[in-house]
Amino acid sequence: MTPTAPERPHGEGQAGSTARGSAPVRYRRASEVAEVRSETEDRHALLPLFDMAGRPPSEAPQPLVLTGSASAIWDALGAAPGEGATATEIACTTAAEFGVEPAEIETDVEQFLDRLADAGLAERVPASSDAVH
Repeated sequence: MTPTAPERPHGEGQAGSTARGSAPVRYRRASEVAEVRSETEDRHALLPLFDMAGRPPSEAPQPLVLTGSASAIWDALGAAPGEGATATEIACTTAAEFGVEPAEIETDVEQFLDRLADAGLAERVPASSDAVH
């Protein structure tokens, strides 16, 4: 159940999802994303809406269509509270939907969330001492 993920934009960081220290990275949907959801299928079309000032046209965002497990991960990310959710929390939600164990998909979910963040579709939320873990 490896979700198909967007390519990382040229020049974007390759940060991992484990914060330095003990708190795992939390993720949430980026605030400026155009989204169209299919009414008949579990499918989303997404486009990050970031500022293109000073960037060449070759770096323009490309639309991304999510289906299957990728769409389920996007839904779980959207259901996360304002402080976001960890890859483990999102893997648990997604695993329940697909009838698999969270440990079987957690690494794939974490990598997919990192790719969404690198593409401007999700944000890595800085860990704080008052965040719920």
